[in-house]
Amino acid sequence: MNSIEGILATALSISGWLLLILSACGIAYMVAAAIVFRRFFEGQESVVRRSDAVTLLKPLYGAEPHLELNLASFLAQNHGGPIQLVCGVERGDDPAIEAIESLRRSWADTVVSLVISPARHGASGKISNLIHMDGHAAHPIVILSDSDMAATPDNQSRVLAA
Repeated sequence: MNSIEGILATALSISGWLLLILSACGIAYMVAAAIVFRRFFEGQESVVRRSDAVTLLKPLYGAEPHLELNLASFLAQNHGGPIQLVCGVERGDDPAIEAIESLRRSWADTVVSLVISPARHGASGKISNLIHMDGHAAHPIVILSDSDMAATPDNQSRVLAA
């Protein structure tokens, strides 16, 4: 019995040391990962402000909730350059046109364009709408987003920094 107890004690001792070594390796890995993770974010600026001229394309369909506020959030930017908003609808009686007209009154110093074209290019109404709006973009940088999105005041700066 004595030799079996000795063998078990030796096996437990070896497995204990093995587990201790594996734990130490895991701790060393976590410390190294934390150092690398910190170094990765140290050199990055929070927001780079660029003053490039930007055209925003917004395909519209109907008067969805908060449409005017969502569109206005893309105009209320901490951006040094000009912003052009190009909105497109398929029909001249689309209820979204009312929101565009209101934006034009509220943002008289900003170019807010409205493109109305019933012509279809393929099966997707949104893509067809974008094709018509693209020809009205005045600036080389074009940002596309859906009409139900709202933007923070640094949205354009963050997109341009990317």
